[in-house]
Amino acid sequence: MDKEDRDVAFAELKGLLKELGGYVQAISKGDKDLIISAGFEVEKAASPIGQLPAPPNVRALVTPYPERLEVKWGGVKGRTTYELWMTDGDPKVEANWKLHAITSKNRAMVEGLTSNTIYFFRVVAQGAAGASPVSDTANAKAA
Repeated sequence: MDKEDRDVAFAELKGLLKELGGYVQAISKGDKDLIISAGFEVEKAASPIGQLPAPPNVRALVTPYPERLEVKWGGVKGRTTYELWMTDGDPKVEANWKLHAITSKNRAMVEGLTSNTIYFFRVVAQGAAGASPVSDTANAKAA
């Protein structure tokens, strides 16, 4: 009973603080000193990240399942999505690369591959400032 009463009181207090914060924001019109004098914190102004770096640590991993590889890479701060590119041809020939997936995650499962074929993968991060440089390539042989 006490926990329920406490939770209800906390929710009411949280709502009141939100209303008060909105009032202070409206009255202060963004004046930093006025907001601080009311006992509230001022949010840091958003700043653009700029050009994104290439996704690091790209790895192609063999799975226990036939005709399936897992590709993982390090995260890039400020990205909105990643593009996973792959080829089973010469990775030095740009025309061989095909877009396989667009994802917000830093991993992807690639299925339906041909057994005993080596596949090459690379990743590009997309953000507000555009595309990052292409990552290093990783390869693995599909089982």
